[in-house]
Amino acid sequence: MADTQRPKRRRVAPTRLAEEVATPEEKPQNKARKQPARKSGKKDIWTEEYLTQNPKSPVASADLVRLFSQPAAWELLDEEEKRILMSLLPDRALTDDQSGVRPEFLKHDIDFKTGIRLYQEDLEAGRYDPEWLQQAAVAMEERAQGKFDAWKEQEYEAFWGQKQALSHDVVAGASSKMKLDAMVREGQFKVGDIWAYRRLVCGVLVEKEVRVVGFGPKKTMEFSIPPGQHKFSSPQQGPDVILKGVVGPTMLANEILRVDGRVEKPPNGNGWKEFRCKRDNQDMGSIWEMRQALHYKMGGD
Repeated sequence: MADTQRPKRRRVAPTRLAEEVATPEEKPQNKARKQPARKSGKKDIWTEEYLTQNPKSPVASADLVRLFSQPAAWELLDEEEKRILMSLLPDRALTDDQSGVRPEFLKHDIDFKTGIRLYQEDLEAGRYDPEWLQQAAVAMEERAQGKFDAWKEQEYEAFWGQKQALSHDVVAGASSKMKLDAMVREGQFKVGDIWAYRRLVCGVLVEKEVRVVGFGPKKTMEFSIPPGQHKFSSPQQGPDVILKGVVGPTMLANEILRVDGRVEKPPNGNGWKEFRCKRDNQDMGSIWEMRQALHYKMGGD
């Protein structure tokens, strides 16, 4: 969008722009009269830097669509500037002989008017301030280096609204004392339940639907895990991996990552929130929610 503002970068443009956006009291009354010297310490709002960078720039509130659609604005540009500007515009914006821009495009095109509006919003919000641009460039470089990956993975939602959907009826700290064997003992899980796992790990999206196939000694659980990187079980892709003696969801999550094979070292995480239980095609909630519900049912505070 910044490139489309080139008309005001001409040395004569600030004076013309001043006449367009200034209030009647501010407009120059005598163009031939020599302009008074700028007072020391006072910013000139008609400099190129102020007009294109300062949040208080008159450009932020000016009717730029009307200004740019005037023939005089086009004539302020030299031939090279006209060529550059036309190369940035779609074919529908140009005249039949490709020598100029259609006035109706500048007045009525929705995309052009939207771009102008977004530019003015960014200007007013300070997003063209040199300091802000420098900070944005640093943040972009840090993001490219992966410095925010840990935070993104921590905040990642397996489905939209997952964090908002978590129950707040009980305190998580109290319910966390309830282990998986206690839930098995209370009949919270059944053979045939599907535990759906979906997590972004080190930039890799791992998805699997594992099935509860039995219960072992001391109320442990047994799961059937699709092989390799497959999400669902299927005879065509080979036998599932059977994991026995599961005492907690974190143990199951680590085995899923091992079977998937794309993540070398399992990262820290909360396995209770990484699995959702499905029974007879009904979503029973996350394992974390089911634990909280049982804790509350058993009289937990």
